[in-house]
Amino acid sequence: MNYDVKGIISQENINMYMAMPVGKYRTEMRAVLEAKDSAEITSEVINKMYQEVKAKTKGYSVEEIDASHGNIMKIKGYETTADAIDAINRLMEDKKFDCVDLMNDLHDMIISRRADFEHGYRYNVDMIKVIYQTLVLDLYELVDMCICAYTAMMRNPNQKDIRFTDLSDYQSKTAISQSAAGFVGLYKKGDFGKLMKVLKDPKMSGSTTVEAMEGVGTGILLGAILSPFIIRATIGFIRLGVNFFFVKAAKIDDYLSTQNEFLRTAIEAERARDEDPNAIEKQEKCLNALERLAAFIETNILKVDKEANSQMVKDNKQYKNALPSLSTGAAMDFNITLY
Repeated sequence: MNYDVKGIISQENINMYMAMPVGKYRTEMRAVLEAKDSAEITSEVINKMYQEVKAKTKGYSVEEIDASHGNIMKIKGYETTADAIDAINRLMEDKKFDCVDLMNDLHDMIISRRADFEHGYRYNVDMIKVIYQTLVLDLYELVDMCICAYTAMMRNPNQKDIRFTDLSDYQSKTAISQSAAGFVGLYKKGDFGKLMKVLKDPKMSGSTTVEAMEGVGTGILLGAILSPFIIRATIGFIRLGVNFFFVKAAKIDDYLSTQNEFLRTAIEAERARDEDPNAIEKQEKCLNALERLAAFIETNILKVDKEANSQMVKDNKQYKNALPSLSTGAAMDFNITLY
């Protein structure tokens, strides 16, 4: 699966640009996003984005995630999530679905970067904790999407990929898919490791703003180790996820309930098929139950995704208040490499 980091952020930049009133503000926003051949971003706009994210994380539950201190395997009910992931992979067999690949890659990423996340909790590095919270919730949403994909495959074995009925081809990726794909893309290119190296600098302990990163070694942040584009991308991917979870008022218990119902019904269907391949009525009953669950998941995702997108449009308009500083020369000279 191709993870288009640049494409996701480019679209978000376009959305921010289009949210500005025609004229002076739109011109200045374009200068922020594309100055010096698309290579400059102001710390003021970036910090405003991060503060928006931080405010919204208070609108949904992350207590169970924080209690794990960066180790996903210690989150309440992780065994259920792991069983659901294993079941999806087993039941899908050789079928290739993008959402399943993304779920697996994100799960592997969260486990493999465990030491980074544990460091964030041990030394109270705010951004590492927010990234971890977002990745875990992204994973739960992807498990739900894969349940829909499996159900669709059961009804139509030739189904090639999940596509929610109310989304156009261009917007067939939900905010959660974009958030997860962006992070996995950074991870696979090695840029996530570079970000963690900066965030784990002792000077970042207890930091709560992006501006704090300016002081983390002059040659680290603005040098060869970390392109500031990675900061912009990271906050953009967090923002996509956080906005969704804020609208949804996400709770882990709700995800676990869905996963348990899927496991119970899918296992029952599998058992019925193995015991008597001709027991069509029992298999159909199980499939109908899965379809009701999938319909609930899909309706919820579409509703939240639509509301989150509307909220993002409103939020984007506030950034005009961060633009006047550009005329005073306050823009940071970030030389961003756009892959």
